[in-house]
Amino acid sequence: MKITSKELEQNFDMYNELATEQVIEVTENGKIIYTMVPQYLIDEKTFESFCGRLPIDATIGEDPFERG
Repeated sequence: MKITSKELEQNFDMYNELATEQVIEVTENGKIIYTMVPQYLIDEKTFESFCGRLPIDATIGEDPFERG
């Protein structure tokens, strides 16, 4: 969701609550000046950066090409 800084200022409580569920981009003069990101997305990205993400078709087993 994109909103103007003036809109955020006028309805801060509402957007503060919405920011717990979705990303809100705050604009000024048509340019994004900052982004409000829910904590669960930050936590998910942090976890992903440490562990990576497996493709949907990944399987668990021995790799026939791995030397052992």
